[in-house]
Amino acid sequence: MHKLKRIINLIKKSFSLIKCALKQAIGTGFKKYPIILDKNCIKNSVKEKLSSMFLESTGYAPSIDYPVTFNEKIQWYKLYYRDPLMTKCNDKYNVREYIKEKVGEEYLVKILRGDKIDICTDDGCHRDESIMTCFKSMFPYLAPNFLYFIEDNSNVYKQLKLEFPQFEINNYGELTVVSNRNA
Repeated sequence: MHKLKRIINLIKKSFSLIKCALKQAIGTGFKKYPIILDKNCIKNSVKEKLSSMFLESTGYAPSIDYPVTFNEKIQWYKLYYRDPLMTKCNDKYNVREYIKEKVGEEYLVKILRGDKIDICTDDGCHRDESIMTCFKSMFPYLAPNFLYFIEDNSNVYKQLKLEFPQFEINNYGELTVVSNRNA
């Protein structure tokens, strides 16, 4: 109990020192309890989330601050490396402009060329809302007799059946197949 009181007193003392410094910097029109945001707290929470996701997917805890493996180095880059080119090259459409500027348009593969997609496999993010968003955005590009496969999700077919009753939707456990029954 004594230790807890000591910690609380240290926090109060730190807070009063910060409050005094802020009063001097801002003037006297100061609220009783200011909102203080520590940028490192945000970075640490992102770091914790990345570590948690990493552990879940790989089975071992990462050493993000001192990375050794390739996967750990990727996590470090996500947190600390801030090159604007990475943002541009991470987007499959924006990177096309960069390639066009650097090596020429002749190296770019044409996108769809106006053709419709006959078969599409959605093996991206496996959350229902992400799958629904993807399907809705892909729908205009699907051929009349399309086949749309959704992998690693056993629940989204219910929502698809509600929102798209005109399609034939079959669920096979972790695989959902959507097709146009009118074609």
